[in-house]
Amino acid sequence: MFGRVRIDFIRWIIASSIAAATLIAPVRDADAFQVQVQDDRGQPITNGFRWLLEEDNSYPVTPGVPSPNAAWNAVPGNPSYTLSVNIHKSHAPVVCTGDTAPGNPAANPPRAPGWAGAPSSVNIDASNCPGFSSGKRYMFQALPWHSSPLGAPAFKQTGWTMSGRNVAPGQSTVTIIVHALPVPVGQITVLVFEDNQSVNGAYDQPEEHGLANFSLIITDPIGKVNQDHFAYPLGTTYKYAHTTPDGRPADANGRPLWQEQQPEFLYDVNGLPVVDFMGDGTIKTCPGGPPTGYTPYQKANCIDPYTLQPLAVGEAASSIGWCSTASSIRCR
Repeated sequence: MFGRVRIDFIRWIIASSIAAATLIAPVRDADAFQVQVQDDRGQPITNGFRWLLEEDNSYPVTPGVPSPNAAWNAVPGNPSYTLSVNIHKSHAPVVCTGDTAPGNPAANPPRAPGWAGAPSSVNIDASNCPGFSSGKRYMFQALPWHSSPLGAPAFKQTGWTMSGRNVAPGQSTVTIIVHALPVPVGQITVLVFEDNQSVNGAYDQPEEHGLANFSLIITDPIGKVNQDHFAYPLGTTYKYAHTTPDGRPADANGRPLWQEQQPEFLYDVNGLPVVDFMGDGTIKTCPGGPPTGYTPYQKANCIDPYTLQPLAVGEAASSIGWCSTASSIRCR
């Protein structure tokens, strides 16, 4: 018996009014590069960012190009630059850091004189970044400042996430995409089925059928996952801030959301989402069919909130926060 796993990342773009940001002229110097930081919609961020430039001393891999590519004895000692016969460096040396004059008054100290930049971009060259050389590989990281008022609780903070890019030798422009806060939760959807027509790991219909009431164990590199993004037990569901008259998640204007859109949760005075159903850390596959006779858990977790239709027999969904392909699911 095999379980089929599908990991869905629900991306949520916050509707907001983004003011125009000042951009600096593109870099034309071969010994410099320009970094531009944009949101998911390709718009420049408006509140500035702190940044870090590190030398990329990892072992590069170019598909289709042997490494090392020098002829035997062409380099004294015949060094090998492949990871398979070398050890990772202990750290990536920091070359320089900076801040692009953010509007947030909490940013101290302010931008140092001489930095060529704007809230959404910065130029890097040897004059303002000692040690920079266009012939080396680098890693550039950007951490935007929050755009929310000072003292705003975490669940009301606005702004963008941290992100970064690799910089190749001689590269003149780098575009970094950051995602709007709050960070969206992720959902894992699982289908457990009898794999016997034939045993091929695929859900062959109509011969094969889903299997209900199987317990699922979610693990990460540390061990078993028992809590979701908000530190409540797995299986917990939450009230939405906006719904349609029949209870489906909606936007602030009452329009129903599509399944790939992240709903806004209703928060209490402490900044925690209001619980609709409290789980116990257990995730089970659904029975399918009409919801008549469903248990409280099944009513909360086995009905698609976007369509109000029951999940298929053998299917299960769990929202646990940011997911990654490092997470694994096994059935028992």
